[in-house]
Amino acid sequence: MKRIALFFVVLSFLCFAVSAQEKKPEPKPPSPFDILTPEFGYKDDPTRQFPNYLWDAAKTAKEEWLKRYETVKNPEQAAAYQQERINGFLKAIGQFPERTPLNARITKTHQKEGYRVEMVVLETQPNFYLTGAMFLPDDPKWKAPYPVMLVVCGHSDLGKGSGIYNRTCALAALNGVASFIIDPIDQGERHQLLKKDGKAYSTTVPAHNLLDPSSIAVGRSAAHFMIWDMMRAIDYLESRPEIDSKRIGAAGNSGGGTQTSYIMVLDPRVAVAAPSCYLCSLYGRQVSAPQDAEQNIFGQLGFYMDHADYVMMRAPRPTLMCTATRDAFAIEDSWLSFRMAKRFYDRFNASEKVSLIETDEPHGWSKHLREATVRWMVRWFYDRNVDITEPESLQELSKEEQFCLDEKEVLKLDGAISTFDLNRNYEKTLKPQRQERWKNGLTDELRNDIRRLIVAKKLSEIPKPTVETKGSETKVSPFGIECRMERFVMKPEPLIELPILRLTPTQQSAAAKPILVLHGSGKSAALSDLDGNVERLLKEGRTVILADLRGLGEMQFTGAAYFIHKHHGIDGTAFYLSYLLGKTCVGMRTEDLLNIARWMKADAAQGIDVYAYGLPGTVAVHAAALEPSLFNSLEVEASLTAWADIVEAGICYHPNTDLVHGALLVYDIPNLVEVLGSKLTFRNSINAQGKPSGTPIEFP
Repeated sequence: MKRIALFFVVLSFLCFAVSAQEKKPEPKPPSPFDILTPEFGYKDDPTRQFPNYLWDAAKTAKEEWLKRYETVKNPEQAAAYQQERINGFLKAIGQFPERTPLNARITKTHQKEGYRVEMVVLETQPNFYLTGAMFLPDDPKWKAPYPVMLVVCGHSDLGKGSGIYNRTCALAALNGVASFIIDPIDQGERHQLLKKDGKAYSTTVPAHNLLDPSSIAVGRSAAHFMIWDMMRAIDYLESRPEIDSKRIGAAGNSGGGTQTSYIMVLDPRVAVAAPSCYLCSLYGRQVSAPQDAEQNIFGQLGFYMDHADYVMMRAPRPTLMCTATRDAFAIEDSWLSFRMAKRFYDRFNASEKVSLIETDEPHGWSKHLREATVRWMVRWFYDRNVDITEPESLQELSKEEQFCLDEKEVLKLDGAISTFDLNRNYEKTLKPQRQERWKNGLTDELRNDIRRLIVAKKLSEIPKPTVETKGSETKVSPFGIECRMERFVMKPEPLIELPILRLTPTQQSAAAKPILVLHGSGKSAALSDLDGNVERLLKEGRTVILADLRGLGEMQFTGAAYFIHKHHGIDGTAFYLSYLLGKTCVGMRTEDLLNIARWMKADAAQGIDVYAYGLPGTVAVHAAALEPSLFNSLEVEASLTAWADIVEAGICYHPNTDLVHGALLVYDIPNLVEVLGSKLTFRNSINAQGKPSGTPIEFP
C-alpha cells in the first residue's frame, strides 16, 4: 500500500509538466516527468527522437556516398574506390587468424543419378569444425577438373540439408559445375550453443544475434566467423585435384546472399558470383530496420559502403544479382543498386559482366532463381549461354543423408570449440596487451584511442548547446519535501533534445553542492524508486538535477523484438542504426553528459558530483576519465563490471547500447575505474547476465 500511495503522490508532484495531449492512433501514457511534449516545443513523439536523428545521419551519409560515386570516371579511380571500401570492410570485421591445417575428411558418400555427394568435415580453425557437402558431376561428358560453386545457406536451421540449397547444388553438378555447400554457424550440424540435453539453445538469426555482443567487444562481428569459414572452404576446394581452382564461383540466397556478397568481395579467388534475395540498399528502405547481426558491419554507412558497392568492389568479375519482386528486400532498391553497378562496370569497359534477374515471386531461392544461378555459372565457366531447367526428377539429399556426423552436432566431437570459445581465447591474448599499455596509467595516447573507439570529441571541440527554460513551480515532493522544480531542454545538436529537471529544496543547505542524477530507465524511474537516492539527497538539502541522456527515459525507443529484448535490451534497433553509422551509444551519451556537466559547472566553483544508476554508469566513468576537471565525485551503481564479462559469459542479458566496438583491443571498464580512484564509488556492479558482480556465469 505504501508503494501505491507513493506512486500517486509522485504523479501529482509533477503533473503540471505534462499537458493534455491530442489523441494519437497508438497513444503512449504520458509520464508525469515528461518534458518533451508538444506543449513544451517537441512536435514529434520523443521516443522517435533518437532513431530520427540516426536516420537523418544516414540520409546525410547517403548524399556523401552519391557524391563520391559520381567522382569515379576511369579505371584508376574505380580501383582506388574499390580498395578504399575493401580496407574499411576488413577493418570493421576484425583481423583474421592465421591459416592452420584443415584436417579435412570425407565421412560418407551418397550416389545419385548424374552426380555423387561427399560429406566433408574440416577445421577452419583448430578444433573449430565446419560441415559441408561436395556435389560432383558423375556423367562422362563432364571432365575433371571441374569448375566449382561455393554455396552458402540462408537462415534455414537445416542448413545444407534444406531442399532448395541441395537442389541448386545438384542442378549445378548435372550441368558440369561441382558445388560445395557448407553449414553456416548455428545451422545444420554447427549449432554453437548447446543446452545440457544436447539440443541447440538457439538457431539461425537469434543465435547469430546472440554471438554478436561478445564479438563486438573484441572488434569482430558474427560476419567475421562466416567470412573466415568461406575463405577456408575455398582453401579446401583448391586442395581437391578434381577441382579447377581458377574457376571458383559463389552463390547463396537470403542470409546466404549476404554471405555471398561478402566473400565475392573479400576473396579474389571468387571468379563468378550470384547473390540472391539480399542486395538492395542500406541507404534505402533497409536502413529503417537493421536486421541480422552478420548483416550489420560496423561503420558501413559511415565509410560509405552500400549494397551496390558489394557488386562494384569486385568489378569487372562477372556478377548476377538475383531478385524477387515480392521480397522484403525492396526490389526498387535492388534496381537502383544494379543501375549504379552497371555504370561502374562500364568504367572497366565490362558492363556485360553484371546482370540482374527479377522474378515475380516472394523471398526465396525459387526455381527460376536457382536455374538462373546455374545458367550464370555455366555461361562464364564454359562460355556457354544455354537454357537450363531443373528436372522434376532431381534427387535431393534425404533427411538422414544430410548429416556428415553420426553425432549430428560438431560440438559433440572431442575437443570441439565454439565461436564463443574463439572469442574467449582471443580476449585472453588481448588482456596482457592491455595490461602492458596501461602500466603507466591513462596516458594522452590512451585517451585519444578511447575517444576514437567510442567516437566522442574532446570537450573543447564539442559545440556548446542551447538550453531553454521551460518553466518552474514550487511543489511538495513525493518525499514530503517542498522543492522548486525547474524544467529545461538542452539541444546539443540538431534533432536531439535532452530534458532536464532541477529540484531545489526550499530548506536548501548552504554548504550542499548540486548533484546530477542519471538513471538507465530515465528521471521518472529515479524519482519513483523507493530505494533510490533522490530522497536522501533532497533531505540533505542538495539541489538535484535529473537528466535523460539521448535514447533513455522520455526518449527511450523500443525496437523490434527481432533483437530479443531480454538478451539485447529493448532498443537493439537503435543500437544497430548507430553501429552501421560507425557511432556508439556510449560515445554519444558521453558527449551528452559532458555538455550537461559543463552547463552545471558554470554555476559551481568546483567540479560537479554525479550519481549514475544502470546504463549511464558506463557513460559516467568515460566522461570523468576523459575530462577529469569537470567532475568532483561519482557514485556509480548497478553498472556493468567489465566488457570482458560479456566475452566470458557468451550468452548475455545486457543491453547492446552498452557496447563499444573493439574496446577490448585497448581498454576495459576496470581500467577507467582504477584511474578515477577515490573520486569514484563503484558499487553493486553487475555481470553480463544482470547478476551481482562475482556471481558465477550460468550456461544453458
